[in-house]
Amino acid sequence: MLDKADIFIVLQSTLFNYFGGVTWQWNTINTLREEIAALFGEKAVIRQFGAGPCQYCYPEPCLTMGKCRHPEKQVPALEAMGVPVAQLCRDLSLVTGDKSWEIKWIKHWGFPNQTPKKWKVNFALAVKLPKAGSR
Repeated sequence: MLDKADIFIVLQSTLFNYFGGVTWQWNTINTLREEIAALFGEKAVIRQFGAGPCQYCYPEPCLTMGKCRHPEKQVPALEAMGVPVAQLCRDLSLVTGDKSWEIKWIKHWGFPNQTPKKWKVNFALAVKLPKAGSR
């Protein structure tokens, strides 16, 4: 799937800490998908990827092993699709010279001694650009 993409857009955010919920990430990624589709056509975004399990249907429960109700808007986790996120962030840090891309693994998730207390999420879009003159 990624071999078909011309661009792999990666976003990293600490906003999860401020908004305290999951829907903002899915709203953001789907808004970006819609904006790219408006510019380059409906098939421009090959796949969108999130952090953690897909939350598109939230708060409605996902069908899990059943057939997805919204496959066109499904947002699987980068890790679940085989993208090594830690290495991706290290590489982005190296390429951009911006050390803030690097991630720290969370220890003791959900417990009082959790470190770090704040975290980042990474999400992405795989985009296929139209051929010149095809739009």
